[in-house]
Amino acid sequence: MQQVNILLVTSASTPARIKEGWYRYTLSCRDVSKIGKGSLKDTTGNRLVMQALIEALERMKKPAMIRVITDCRYLINGFQMLQIWKQAGFKTAKGAPLKNEDLWQRLYELSGGHAFSWQEEDVSIYR
Repeated sequence: MQQVNILLVTSASTPARIKEGWYRYTLSCRDVSKIGKGSLKDTTGNRLVMQALIEALERMKKPAMIRVITDCRYLINGFQMLQIWKQAGFKTAKGAPLKNEDLWQRLYELSGGHAFSWQEEDVSIYR
């Protein structure tokens, strides 16, 4: 499997609700980089970074060893819970729906076949 780095950068550095925000991802493999970007209205910083990763993973054609570089602890911790949440029907331990359930389900679907590692890094220098 090839090594692919995905750098995630968003306009929001907090999970608070915002009127509009942007996101950008950079996929890097060997000497090739691909950049994608988008924006969301009436959203949160967490949803921005999750959407960026979803769009990056949708561009993947083959299974890979993926290193995700982000400053979003919510994404890092949540991603490690995906298998447990899937088994629980994407519900919390108390049976309530997960926040951002739609995006967590999509991330679960797209993660199959890949091996993930995470690098928590201050990405504000890329904003």
